Amino acid sequence: MVAGVPRSFGARLLLLSLLAFAVRALWVAVEPATSPIADETMWLTWGTEVLPSPEVAFSPLRLRFVFHPPLYLYFLGVPFAATGSLVAVQYLQCLVGALLVPALGLLGRSAFCEPAGLVAAGLAAFYPELIWFAAHFWAETLFTVL
Repeated sequence: MVAGVPRSFGARLLLLSLLAFAVRALWVAVEPATSPIADETMWLTWGTEVLPSPEVAFSPLRLRFVFHPPLYLYFLGVPFAATGSLVAVQYLQCLVGALLVPALGLLGRSAFCEPAGLVAAGLAAFYPELIWFAAHFWAETLFTVL
């Protein structure tokens, strides 16, 4: 270890992933209150009201959501139904968003070399828009990682 920085690729990737989660969680905690806009209102309505409603009851066979893939609805609706909190969903998005870091790190190492993987992971960890998405209800966080 040099000046507190781990030497192995795996340890560096883990450190970047933990930092990615930390900055996303910090952003969720300190971002000024906002109201849902544009697609957020659609995702929130369908994920927290329609999906758990008695008419749909989380059944994909009763869900009439045909213009977007329904996975993000369940990503919103299940934790919201379990906790009653959209903040819990935001912190789950922080975790999922941080998973992009090891994915890109491993992909970069596989395609190029370890330094390229670490650069890609670092960019994903601290890219402002990826951090911003963690606090908002847009499908991009989940779909980017998948």
